[in-house]
Amino acid sequence: MLINVKNSNGLTNILKVLPMKLNAIVEGLPILKLTGDPEVEITAVVTNSQAVTPGAFFIALRGSQHDGHDYLAEAVAKGARAVLVEETVSLPAGVSIVLVENTQTAQTLVGKNYYGDPAAHLRLIGITGTKGKTTTAFMAYSILTAAGFKTGLIGTVCNLVNGQKLPARNTTPASLELQQLLAEMV
Repeated sequence: MLINVKNSNGLTNILKVLPMKLNAIVEGLPILKLTGDPEVEITAVVTNSQAVTPGAFFIALRGSQHDGHDYLAEAVAKGARAVLVEETVSLPAGVSIVLVENTQTAQTLVGKNYYGDPAAHLRLIGITGTKGKTTTAFMAYSILTAAGFKTGLIGTVCNLVNGQKLPARNTTPASLELQQLLAEMV
C-alpha cells in the first residue's frame, strides 16, 4: 500500500508501508493494559490527530502546549483503530487501547517496529561537536554521494531523502518522524 504522509511542513512524502497487526507494533513495550483486539490491522502510526486516516494507530503525546489525550475523540472519529495512551480512557467499542507509563518513550519502539527497524539496514554516521557539524555533514554527504553511495542526511538546515530536499522542522526529529525518515532512506 502506498500512503501519502503530510509532514508538519505540509510536504507530501510517499512511503510504502504494509498494514501491520497491532501486537507486532507494540511488541516489546512495557504495556500496563491492552483493551480490545491485539490483532487489529493498522495502516498508519501518527502523533497528530489531524493526520489520522482510517486504520491508524494514534499515539497520544503530552507536550508543553498540547496533550494528545485531548484529541482522542477526534482521532477515533477520523478512523483510528487503536490508541496509545498513558492514562485510563474510555473509547467506543472496536478501538483498541494500549496503556503505557510514558507514550513519549513508547513511541520510539513503536516507530522502530512499524517501520521495520530501518537503522539496522543503514550505515549511519553521527556528527557531534560545538561548531562545524552542518558543514561536516554536508561534506560527508557530498563525498559519499560522489563515490556512488546511496546517501541521506538528517540535519538542522534540511533533510535530504532520496534526492529530495525536505525542510527540517526541529534540530532533531521526534523519534517517530526519525524512523520514517530512515525508512525512506532504506
